[in-house]
Amino acid sequence: IGLQENGGDGEFSVGVGANFSYRTAGDSGALWVGTLSYSPSFRQFFSDQDRPGTFAQSARALLSYSGPSVGASLGVSFSSGGDSNRLAGGFVDASRLGLNASVSWNYSPKTSLQINAGYNGNIFGGSSLGNSESVVFGGSLSWQATPLVNLGPFVNISETTSDNAGSLGALGFGLNIGYSLTGKTSLNGSLGLQSQSFGRGGGSTSFFGNVSLAWSPNEVYQVNFGLNTSTLSAPSFDNQFVNNYDLNLRVAREWGGGNLSVSSGLSFSNFESTGSALFDREDEQFVSLNVSYGRAIFHQEVSLNTSVGYRKGLGGREFSSAVISANLGYSF
Repeated sequence: IGLQENGGDGEFSVGVGANFSYRTAGDSGALWVGTLSYSPSFRQFFSDQDRPGTFAQSARALLSYSGPSVGASLGVSFSSGGDSNRLAGGFVDASRLGLNASVSWNYSPKTSLQINAGYNGNIFGGSSLGNSESVVFGGSLSWQATPLVNLGPFVNISETTSDNAGSLGALGFGLNIGYSLTGKTSLNGSLGLQSQSFGRGGGSTSFFGNVSLAWSPNEVYQVNFGLNTSTLSAPSFDNQFVNNYDLNLRVAREWGGGNLSVSSGLSFSNFESTGSALFDREDEQFVSLNVSYGRAIFHQEVSLNTSVGYRKGLGGREFSSAVISANLGYSF
């Protein structure tokens, strides 16, 4: 793996990992299904003596129920380990805990109601980084207006608390729209209005939206496009939240017995001060380009995945990095 940041030295690392999963029932239409998964990994760095090796792990448990008209799910996830964090400004050790629950009710062939709740907690290593947690409640109504179009209103209520930035309460509502055509095109989007209130003073009201597009012109090619907006706490700056706007494009095709894909991303980060922030952080832009290829080898038991990527940050924190990676996996 090669890494270049502000003219610094490159890095080389080797990692090994495994994935273990268990499912209580197959695809037999069981009412109750439980899944468990655990993924440990270890990465050895040879160029940076400050972090010669890092251990990471992730675990997830999910219990779901699928009845004739009612569905429900309850999930918990946990992960820990080191990784680069653009908003924190470098490599950080972090632990994350997630809890989520949802209930859906199909009370007519064309209409359904869904209610969900979730919790996310982030604990960062290092005294200069601010831990955060968030609680989200939401509900949505979906109506199959035509065989191709479904739509309905939604509402979300959230509360985010950060050691550095204080609290952020948000209320959002709007409209979800979905469109599908002959199995080749799927378009889903949401548009709404969100009101935010900062615990240390100030607030704002703004429009927000998310769009995802999947298009398969034939059996060889697949095109995906996404536009997402979100608001997060800035882990390395006091009294500041960040509004993220992300654009992503991916084009993939079957080639040589495997899958070749080219993906690009463009992100805009707008920092908003709350209370008595020492300074206003300059807005940032982030550009990424990645080419990857993966295929199964040796009687489908071994998988080979390679990728070449480039990332560049502009604005308040400028950096650039080039990454080359190769991964071998074995399944049995």
